[in-house]
Amino acid sequence: GLRLLQVPLLLMHGTDDDICPVSNSKMLFNVLTNQVNVSDVKLEDLNLELVIFPGQRHGFRGNAAWEANARQLDWIRKYMPVQPERAHVPIESGYPFG
Repeated sequence: GLRLLQVPLLLMHGTDDDICPVSNSKMLFNVLTNQVNVSDVKLEDLNLELVIFPGQRHGFRGNAAWEANARQLDWIRKYMPVQPERAHVPIESGYPFG
């Protein structure tokens, strides 16, 4: 069957986003997860995650910003790993937030 999602996708959205409604991310997530009902795709094979931050707007603030950045870094490490010997930029504690 047709597989709509070909790459890993991390969706993160604030419930109070007044630029792009959270319903957009929810709709996309539902469309992509519903493909398991009409194809041979398994839900665990989608590499799809939706994270909703209550009370956050279009740009995350405070603890939500830290959590979003940590999730992004974990996602990148999982799906786009870099060999340590090929990494040229040292990551310091707290980078990029000081």
